[in-house]
Amino acid sequence: MAKKKSLPKIFISYSEFDEKHDRGRLSALCKRLLDEVRLQTGENWPVFLDRDTIKTGENWKSNVQEALENSDILIALITPNYFKSQGCRHEIEGFLNKEKQSERKPLIIPIMYLGSQDRLAQDELGKEVIKRDLLDWRDLRFEPFTSPRLKREMEKAASAISDAIEASDSGD
Repeated sequence: MAKKKSLPKIFISYSEFDEKHDRGRLSALCKRLLDEVRLQTGENWPVFLDRDTIKTGENWKSNVQEALENSDILIALITPNYFKSQGCRHEIEGFLNKEKQSERKPLIIPIMYLGSQDRLAQDELGKEVIKRDLLDWRDLRFEPFTSPRLKREMEKAASAISDAIEASDSGD
């Protein structure tokens, strides 16, 4: 019997350029963050992180679309390149549309990795992001993974994600 594919609970959204420029740091930060969520909740939530989820030869577009439709929470790593990426724009627009069309609200957790709120305010989608509780990681970009400061911020972010999971589950 084939193993049933688990639907993602959490969708990770980031600019591919930023991931390449910072040599995989964005996805590594996300993995550490998700480990912290698991530590806090005792659950290993299904996650869509493109570089881990989509296998070579699979249809990237349909995999992303399916994950967008089925995820409850979007973690968006915001940078100046984020809103210039059509893929990132599509992902956040998808979640905003889900919120408008559903009583059960998916939640968007934006993490500011680079840039400024003033710059975000110049973009229509950026304005939507500013309305939410924005986690500010701009000063953490060059912190080593062993940094106590980075670990404390991870703990805060994981707590926000845990709260979002609880809120999305109460809407089931």
